[in-house]
Amino acid sequence: MRITECLFAPDIIVRLPDNCPPQSSESREVEVFRVVLNNPPEFNDFHPHSILYPKIKFRDKCEVSAVSVFLEIQDAIKYAPNMASVKKNGGKFYIAQGIVTKQSGAILEDSKNPAKKALQTKSHVSWWINDARSIHESFKIIDIGGI
Repeated sequence: MRITECLFAPDIIVRLPDNCPPQSSESREVEVFRVVLNNPPEFNDFHPHSILYPKIKFRDKCEVSAVSVFLEIQDAIKYAPNMASVKKNGGKFYIAQGIVTKQSGAILEDSKNPAKKALQTKSHVSWWINDARSIHESFKIIDIGGI
C-alpha cells in the first residue's frame, strides 16, 4: 500500500516526501507497544515528531513523519525515559499495547532498515499511520512507568 499522506486530525495532515515510506516498508499485522503520556491513550499520543516539533528542521522528513512503536515491551520501557515528551512530563509514561493492521499504514523495523546503522533498540519500528484520528482507541494501557 502506497501512502502519500498521514491524517492526524481533520486539520492536521502530514504530506510525505517522495519515496516515503521507504520501499522496504511493509503493511502487515503485528502486535506493538507504544510509549504514551495519557491513560487511556489519546489521539495526540500518536503524533510524530513532525507535528510535535514543527519549528525544528529535521534532515530526514520521512523518518519524523512516522511514529515509534516497539515489538518488545522491554524495549519500550527501556527507551521511554530518553524521550523528550516523557522528560517534559516529569518522567511519567504509560505503555500501550495494540495491533498494527495491514490497513493502518506501513511499518519498517530498524533491524531491516539499512539507513539505521546504530539501532536504538532491537525491536524499534517506524510506523507511517495513514489515518491516526482514532488509532488510540485500539490501544490499551498495560504498564505504568516512571511513577
